[in-house]
Order: sequence, then structure tokens, then C-alpha cells
Amino acid sequence: MENQAVDRTHPIGQTRNVMVYRMVAKDTIEEKVMALQARKAELFSSVLDGGESGSAQLTASDIKSLLE
Repeated sequence: MENQAVDRTHPIGQTRNVMVYRMVAKDTIEEKVMALQARKAELFSSVLDGGESGSAQLTASDIKSLLE
């Protein structure tokens, strides 16, 4: 839902830069969720795109964390 809202702030034909700021309070569940999303995106990218850790072997916990 958040990505959809961000996309709507930059309509077709927009010529100026659009800045989006996310404010996340420290030591909150939201901060933990953002960290988890970043970790999953990094792992997903390394598997599909052959990123920096693409040659690294996936562990069972890596696969489990992608499916949680």
C-alpha cells in the first residue's frame, strides 16, 4: 500500500523531482519490520540476480526467512 501511495505522488508527465521521507521511530516494531524487509529484499536479489552474495550457499534459515 505504501509503494502505491509513493507511486501516486509522481504522476505521469511530472518533470520535477519528488522526495518521499519515511519516518520510523527507533526501537519500535516498525523499525524491526523495515529491517526484515530490507534483509529479505537483499536475500531475494542475491538469489535471483546473482548479486554479491549470489555465489553464497543458501541455508535452511535463509529459505525459511523468505517464506515467513
